[in-house]
Amino acid sequence: MEYTNSPLATSSVLSPNYTNDRVTINRITPHHAASNPITAVELASSFLPVKRQASCNYAIGNDGSCCLSVPEKFRSWCSSNPTNDRSSITYEISNSYHGEPWPISNAAYDTFIKLSADICRRYNKKGVFNIVDEIAKVPQSARAKFANNYVVPDGMILLTQHNYFDATACPGTTLKQRFKEATNDINALLGGSYVPPKPLPAIALPTLRKGMRGEQVRILQSNLMALGIALPKYGADGDFGAETFAAVVAFQKIVFPNQPKEWDGIYGSKSYNAMASAIAKL
Repeated sequence: MEYTNSPLATSSVLSPNYTNDRVTINRITPHHAASNPITAVELASSFLPVKRQASCNYAIGNDGSCCLSVPEKFRSWCSSNPTNDRSSITYEISNSYHGEPWPISNAAYDTFIKLSADICRRYNKKGVFNIVDEIAKVPQSARAKFANNYVVPDGMILLTQHNYFDATACPGTTLKQRFKEATNDINALLGGSYVPPKPLPAIALPTLRKGMRGEQVRILQSNLMALGIALPKYGADGDFGAETFAAVVAFQKIVFPNQPKEWDGIYGSKSYNAMASAIAKL
């Protein structure tokens, strides 16, 4: 089988966390990121640290953006189950809200459907199916074996879930509830009758500054380190202190060398766009 990557991925942030033992492609496994609303580049960037020991083939942002994290010819480390991942293209999908029911935006859902249909087309698959009803009758302790041993018919792709292979709530309440709907929508798109959901307004990105804390700060710190801007004392601790402030200023001096007014240590929309462009080139 000749492996390719999806043209729907308009950026790439390649994770070092993968294994060169792909067997085939006859599965797709969507995960939810258990995150605040973030872009695909931000989500893919979270898989840059080797110590995380995790990755995915594609990251899907809350805005519908798609970023390649692990090329399809490699196995990502995504489902707590190498057997599944050797045959699966895996996604991490941003949530539109951090907490139950772990919703995803219409834009992210639409990209999930279109990316899955693209995979089917590129590998000459007629459609997708799920085993939601079958696996519901199987005890949790036996689900991984059941799913791994399930024979996928030629020309088809099986949609699997992380919770088949581990004691986890992933892919979250919303995606689990929409799994059969997604199956139908992917097949409808392959048949030309899919109606995309109405787009939602783009999310407003928060401005980050000294004194703030949280996941968005941690993502910023991880991106700075990925670009070679060191945070030797605290690393990606989610706390925007003096060390992070200095690192942001250093980044701004690199990307805005002739604009000293931008060297303010405040991570706003202009710095964010510069970061996204820099990360995408890694």
